[in-house]
Amino acid sequence: MLRTLAPLALVALVACSHTGPPSAPSPGVVTATLDREFDLAVGGTAEVGDGGLTIAFTTVREDSRCPSDAICVWSGDAAALLSAAVGRASAETLTLHTHLVPRSAPHGGYTIHLISLSPYPDSRDPIEPGEYVARLRVELAPAAPGD
Repeated sequence: MLRTLAPLALVALVACSHTGPPSAPSPGVVTATLDREFDLAVGGTAEVGDGGLTIAFTTVREDSRCPSDAICVWSGDAAALLSAAVGRASAETLTLHTHLVPRSAPHGGYTIHLISLSPYPDSRDPIEPGEYVARLRVELAPAAPGD
């Protein structure tokens, strides 16, 4: 009887340990590296590099991107609101776009780029405000001439 139960126990253990497909990042604190893309969920904060830059993803102000199941004359645009601060300096609100400009913005010696915004709209499945995830990349801003 033990030989019969052992395989069943193994199958049950494997089935319980499977968590399904990877889920979106949860809001919280993400540690990010300069010059590398990272995902930031709405309500989340990223600590970038060693220079004290923090970025918070506040909300998506608008999302007029053409749904994946539609034919549109324009691809549309989404605007992500971010809050960025270096050290103890006051945070600055940045609005970055997926199609229009600006898609990137300078802040405190860095340049913050919005690479993409997910999920992508589908007319049959409205996006809830808390479902958005911004893919960002941060790099050091180029030095000004004469620096």
